[in-house]
Amino acid sequence: MIEIEHLNKTYPSPTGDIHALRDVDLRIEDGEIFGIIGLSGAGKSTLVQTILYTLCIRQTPELLNWYALDCSNHRLDVLRSTPHCGGIVYPEEEEKVKRLFSQLTELMQERKRTLADAGAANAEDYRASGRGVMPLTLVVIDNYAGFMENYERFAEPLLKLLREGMACGIQFIVTMNAPMDMRSRWSQNFAATIPLQLNERADYYSYLGLTPQMMPTGEPGSGLTVFNGSVVQF
Repeated sequence: MIEIEHLNKTYPSPTGDIHALRDVDLRIEDGEIFGIIGLSGAGKSTLVQTILYTLCIRQTPELLNWYALDCSNHRLDVLRSTPHCGGIVYPEEEEKVKRLFSQLTELMQERKRTLADAGAANAEDYRASGRGVMPLTLVVIDNYAGFMENYERFAEPLLKLLREGMACGIQFIVTMNAPMDMRSRWSQNFAATIPLQLNERADYYSYLGLTPQMMPTGEPGSGLTVFNGSVVQF
């Protein structure tokens, strides 16, 4: 499980501090796939960067490995030196993209065999049985539309990883600029989505189950969520 509370990120600027993230709580259960959606400049990459940094200081490399397909702004480069990082790949690195998908597919098949041998349904059951540790493998796709623009041919392998990798401890965090960036066959695999700044109030309904009466203030990192049945801003 990935759990982060009261996440804040502030950048200094000549006109005053920019609060990229304000008091964000995040909980991703084992086997869940998470989406972050918002307009360009809404704070998606900053949120991903901060999530990864927080996880790296709280978990050992034996329990967490992460990979990134960075189709956005190379902001994740600052975390490349962490021992948890298996690699960061950019759109122009076609061979590395192919190797990453091959590596993830082989890892999924290997873990399926391990689970079958142990009689475990998923990575959580495997850990609970005391048979060993199956590390969390976290894959970040920053800017899904940018990735698909370059690598449409990996759409089906990605869908297979989204659907079957969850039980094997392979989880995804994906950022998008707009709801239409991702087809329904892919988006239906997401357990939850954090909506940051979107164009219209009605755009939030798919993620919150409610149409909000207000919009976020527009500061980078601001968004809406549901708390005690009501839509609130973070």
